[in-house]
Amino acid sequence: MGCPCRAGEDAIGGGAPGGCGDERHEGGHPVSKRRFKATKIQDVRLDDLLKAAIGLRLVVGIDVAKREQFAAIREYRGEPEETLILVSWKHPEETTQFIELCRALAGVAPLVETVMERRAPTATRFAMS
Repeated sequence: MGCPCRAGEDAIGGGAPGGCGDERHEGGHPVSKRRFKATKIQDVRLDDLLKAAIGLRLVVGIDVAKREQFAAIREYRGEPEETLILVSWKHPEETTQFIELCRALAGVAPLVETVMERRAPTATRFAMS
């Protein structure tokens, strides 16, 4: 399982977790104050992401903000597992691209569950169909 200690060059977004190889991080990475670089929505390599997501149950965790949005797309096996990609986009002008990305994931994954930060006063739920 990869961890966010080190970014892999051939990762889906060019900056997604690539794994550090540190045996202390097996079974989960410790909470860190380190900031991780998100892939801009227009830089996501969609074909590679979809290949990586085939057959996986996914959780899309969205950090809701006024302008710059972030989402971690993670594999789910009882608890969130490996992060496939951390993506960012500007709201509202790039939100449609993010929804299209989620719909594309729903086409290859048996389950795509979207969760939003609880503190968001106007959180909107949308169904994948």
